[in-house]
Amino acid sequence: MSKKLSCYYGNSFIKKVLLLCLMLFPILSFSLEYRLGDQELLLMPTAYTMTRHKIYVQSYQVIFGNYAYAIGNNTHLAAASLPPVIIPWIETAVLGIKHNYLRNQSWHSAVYGSYMPKTDSFLLGNVVSIGKEPGKSFHLGLTYFSFGHDTSDYREKFGNWCLSAGYRYDHSEKTTFLAEYSLTNGLDSSGNPRGILLAGVRKQTSPTTSWEIAGFRLNQGMGVWLAYPLLKVSFYFR
Repeated sequence: MSKKLSCYYGNSFIKKVLLLCLMLFPILSFSLEYRLGDQELLLMPTAYTMTRHKIYVQSYQVIFGNYAYAIGNNTHLAAASLPPVIIPWIETAVLGIKHNYLRNQSWHSAVYGSYMPKTDSFLLGNVVSIGKEPGKSFHLGLTYFSFGHDTSDYREKFGNWCLSAGYRYDHSEKTTFLAEYSLTNGLDSSGNPRGILLAGVRKQTSPTTSWEIAGFRLNQGMGVWLAYPLLKVSFYFR
């Protein structure tokens, strides 16, 4: 990883979390009868997909941008990066794809992948979404990731596999509660697997706009913090 990128992410577990999250952003967009937010939980992708020719734009923590376009009812292409006003923003560019290859009345399954050219980093995964409707659904995903040019001992510390599980519950037509937990095969200094827990609420403020306010907690290195905040705004273009 370049020295410039190291300045952004730092040389710590937080760097790995931020880089993995950035690589997830391009694959977080998809539903057959689409409702705003069906394509994801908070960071974890679901197997649901947008319909053909629809566009999805998101902003994470105000600075991370994610842009997705559905080339078919089952497939979309996407890109993510820091905004162009931040130099060198092009070094953070990530390309992604997601394809729903199996769907029936009660469950869907999709494969996904993303690639960061600057660092030669990539991830590949599969997610299964279970539930007769997205509004009350359980999701289970398995992801393989590689940080490419980063030659540190991340394989021992951070692993290269991530198992994720999450749940979505629609309290009302405009309010949704979300929770997810991801666990890697890397070990912390105490010999425990590294994981991240997220929980929050999604509020739909218009037919094409939603806001998400959440907190995420790592199972190590939090200091005095109970949880770090996560803010996300999403726009859907029909």
